[in-house]
Formats: sequence, C-alpha cells, structure tokens
Amino acid sequence: GLYGLYAHRARRCERIVLTDHDVTTLKLLRHNAALNASCGHVHALDWHSHGDLEAVLGLHGTFSTILASDVLFQARDLGAFYACAAKLLASHGRLIVAYEDRVAGLEAKVLAEAKRAGFAARSIPLESFFDPDRDVVDGGRDEARLFGEAVLPGNGSWDSLRLWEMSVLRTRR
Repeated sequence: GLYGLYAHRARRCERIVLTDHDVTTLKLLRHNAALNASCGHVHALDWHSHGDLEAVLGLHGTFSTILASDVLFQARDLGAFYACAAKLLASHGRLIVAYEDRVAGLEAKVLAEAKRAGFAARSIPLESFFDPDRDVVDGGRDEARLFGEAVLPGNGSWDSLRLWEMSVLRTRR
C-alpha cells in the first residue's frame, strides 16, 4: 500500500484502489488509507479469483495505470498476475512493476511470462523515477536511504531493485 499512498499524495493521482489477497494486509491497508484522509478504496483481489476481479471491475472499471509493487514472489503466480492485470488495464494503459530480485532465475521468468501474456516491457532506471524535490530517497547509490533507513543489499538496495513499465501489445489484424 505504500506506493499507492505515495502515488496519491506525491503524484496526485485522482483514483487509488489498493488491493491484496491477505486478510491481515487488507486490514492494514484500510487503516493506512483512513489515516491518509481516505485516499483510496481497499479491495480483496486474489489474481486466481474471477469473483474478486469482477468485483473490482464492477466497482471501478478499468485503470489507466496499475502500480504493482513487491508482489511477484513465485513463478506459479505469474500467469494469473498478468491475466488479471490485462483485464484491469484500460486500452493503452500501463502496468508499472516494482520488483526486488530475491530469487535466482525469477526475474527472467517474470519477463518471459510478461511477453507470453502479451506485454511489452521496458526497464525504467530508478534514478529517472524519483524526484529529488519530492521523494524521500536520499544518499547515493552506495548509501541509499529511504525514509531515513539504510537500504541494504538484498533488502531494497539499488542493485536488487527493478522497475518496469509494461503495456499490452496490440494484436495484428
């Protein structure tokens, strides 16, 4: 929920919908959204659940941008993730995936599954994403800090973080 709350406050997004499949995380998302002036709607969304997907679509329609932050952990969930994202994206929408490379070989699978699901992916340099006048990142590449906390290798270091912008490829007619 942190990136969704950030998008609402710092980037002034008009409509924020925070999702997760875990009941405890949903409670925390609702609490944080309430603390931040009810900045967003919170909904259960299990990528494997057609009912969850239809509920979100029924209430909110499709989205021009989806921020997926730190949600890709297991190769078995990648197909469901991309299928869900494709249905939630408006035409010409974009999927922003923030990913920390924690599992050997998973990054290649993340990108291969994106391609198989019909997404084009381009890497976004982290330096181009953060605005030094508004964002809470400080320190250099070797001394990065977020919210004043040291960012350690394998735990959010610049070297392990990836940011991709993905869009659905148009089908040929």
